[in-house]
Amino acid sequence: MEKKEYEHFSSLGIICKDVIAKGGYGTILLVYSTQYKAEFALKKVPLKGFNQLEIETLTSLDHRNIISLYKCYRYNSFVYLLMEYCVSDLDSFIRKNKNIDPQTVRKYCFEILQALKACHDKKIAHGDIKPSNFLIDSYGRLKICDFGLSSLIRESFLASRYTGTPLFMSPELIKKEEYNAMKSDIWAAGVTFYFLATRKYPFRSETIDSLKEVILTGQYKSRNISDLELQDVISMCLKVDPNDRASIDELLSMPYFRHCYRSSLPILKVNSVIKNSLKAKPTCSGRVKLPMNRQGPINKWSSCVLKHPIQETTPSKLALKTNVVNFSLY
Repeated sequence: MEKKEYEHFSSLGIICKDVIAKGGYGTILLVYSTQYKAEFALKKVPLKGFNQLEIETLTSLDHRNIISLYKCYRYNSFVYLLMEYCVSDLDSFIRKNKNIDPQTVRKYCFEILQALKACHDKKIAHGDIKPSNFLIDSYGRLKICDFGLSSLIRESFLASRYTGTPLFMSPELIKKEEYNAMKSDIWAAGVTFYFLATRKYPFRSETIDSLKEVILTGQYKSRNISDLELQDVISMCLKVDPNDRASIDELLSMPYFRHCYRSSLPILKVNSVIKNSLKAKPTCSGRVKLPMNRQGPINKWSSCVLKHPIQETTPSKLALKTNVVNFSLY
């Protein structure tokens, strides 16, 4: 973070502590709120090419397995998303643990589907399902993140944007056909399940072109999956014909998940300092996501865009005043 940028956010009570990650999407910073004495993640994204649907998506979804967005800012030519901080991600977890116990594999597969169900029920396709896009909080729960490639699916809608990570791309994406983006999410979930269970990718090759050919065959080594019920789940995800793939609800009803109940998941412990500070009456209407808490009102991003157009905001002010929470970091 540059000096003026650091000073600007420091004046708002947001102190940059470290860089968590960098990539084509932008930069993720670890920040500390002096007001709430808690750490948050601050996603810094170039304004040019920023997908506003990411904001709309996050503010419309309220689920324990979806990352929470608390506030949005603009400074100079960047958009900043203040989000809940998670200690790790699924990709790092898999690579660091050679022997993941079957119960943990089942738990994470279940939580991945729970997160996707919350999206698909709202007709939202994520568009880039892979282990690194599932964060792990301090209570061991998965949180889907990075909705930069998400799509809002309408009835009879077929997508025509061919983006994603090659190892997780579905056959229809490879062929660049119009496709059902939610069905492609299912395929990518199957690849993720396979990687979680085996630490290997079901479709591998030395070049991108040969990888595409392998994916189009739909052939993979199912015997690498020791659990036969998980084999069945992955098989229903990795069907070359998207019409043959199971839906989220069909996958959740399979025998592999019969003992997965929401009541068995860990209970979130709310930081009492933050919880008590959020008792004030919200200043915005609608439903609001509260930090460390899954209850309360939240404001719609679309209405805020009209009130605070990005193009008309000066660098000295924080634009995108979505007020997605009932507290302010000003």
